[in-house]
Formats: sequence, C-alpha cells, structure tokens
Amino acid sequence: MDKIYFQNINRDDLSELLIWYKNADEFLFATGIDRQATDTEIESKLFEEENLDNQIFDWICIKDTNERIGIIKGFYKEKEKVLWIKTLMIKPEYQSKGYGTKAFEKITQNNFEINKVYISVLSDNIKGLNFWNSLGFMPMNEANKTVLLDGKNKKIMIMYKVFTKA
Repeated sequence: MDKIYFQNINRDDLSELLIWYKNADEFLFATGIDRQATDTEIESKLFEEENLDNQIFDWICIKDTNERIGIIKGFYKEKEKVLWIKTLMIKPEYQSKGYGTKAFEKITQNNFEINKVYISVLSDNIKGLNFWNSLGFMPMNEANKTVLLDGKNKKIMIMYKVFTKA
C-alpha cells in the first residue's frame, strides 16, 4: 500500500511554499535560491509555467496524517514520453526514510507513459547524486550551464534513467 499521495499546489499555497523556498539552509541545492529573494520573485519563478500542459507541481503528502512532507515539480513531454523532474524536496526529518524514492516511483508508475526521465543536480551535491544514483540514474553530461550559489558558480549534472517496456 502506498504511504504517500500527491496534492496539487496552487497559488493558495503560496505562504507555505515561501517557507520552503526561503529555507536555503535545508533546500539550497533543490531550490537553487541562495539569497533572500522577494516573495514576488519566488512566486513568479514558482508559477512561471502554471498554464502549460503536462506540468507537475505537487505536494508530497503522507496518507495516514495528510502531512505535507515534500514537493515535486517538473514537466512531461508527451510526444517524446520524457519526464523532467526539476525539483524533489523532502523535509529533513523525513529524508532517508524512503519517501523520496516512493515519490519518484509513484510519479513514474502512475501518471504517464514514460521512456526516459531526466533530472539535473549540482555536481557537488553528493547527497543528491547518491540519491539519484540509487534509483538507477546515469550521468549524461555536465551541462555547460552553471548556477550561482553561495556566491560561486556551480556546475549542473544532467542525469537520466531509461524505462523499458515490459
């Protein structure tokens, strides 16, 4: 039986989202925000793609308690059957307990016909790299793109996982 479910995030959730996205100490790598951004800047970034088809922006919730323990954000390219996961965040007290893995399994098994999943992770985010490696992701390349975090340019690693038809 599933331990988790997804709940759509919408603009009514903004105040709670701001708490997550402003918590750079816990979610620096996942949010890509290393400075005090204004609420308007964060809102604009979070909802920039809300009207596009096949967008994913959901709370990860525990079934027994309905507690929101994480966020998953990404998009699905139907023609190519490709899923991009842009953000997967789990509250620290729920990390390393299988919730991130369950969220990944749920999003890939229940929602779409998928041939391949892509993620991007900072090259020096060892915890993130280990998580994605444990799920069978392979490094594709180090993107030429960098992001500014902690006042330094950080390289991004693109990783992928191929799904074969049974």
